[in-house]
Amino acid sequence: MNDFVFVGVPNYKVGGNLSQGAVKIYQKSNNSSNFLLIQTLTATDGAAGDKFGFSLDATVFAGSCGAAGPYESTYLVVGAPNKSANRGSVYMFRYDWATNQFVSVVNNFFASDATANDNYGYSLAINQQAVQSYFTIIVGAPLKTVSGHSPRAGLIY
Repeated sequence: MNDFVFVGVPNYKVGGNLSQGAVKIYQKSNNSSNFLLIQTLTATDGAAGDKFGFSLDATVFAGSCGAAGPYESTYLVVGAPNKSANRGSVYMFRYDWATNQFVSVVNNFFASDATANDNYGYSLAINQQAVQSYFTIIVGAPLKTVSGHSPRAGLIY
């Protein structure tokens, strides 16, 4: 994935916010086996205890822009399962080749029926569909209660 290493640091302190969380992004330096820290991501709406970076996954998205031709970009999804009274939230970022940084694509998406203690974003997976120009995101909510039971729910986007 463009020689990136993503490290979730859910207990990272941001300002005075304990366990707000962060993701450290390292990129392999040219002609070397060394990885250099290029960015530390945090949630723009983060708060103490969110645990941003608890889960994460990335994929390379390849597509075509018609006359502009083919393109490739790395997408990163990050879970913050303790956000908003443990309802949980997921964030999506895309690598911007012009700035050599990951930029926010979707800031804070969550289940429409989220309730306290669902822990949406506890686990994540993202994958580009081989033939199609889209990807699938799977988000776990292990404490989601449905009809009085806690079935360890997940959502697919």
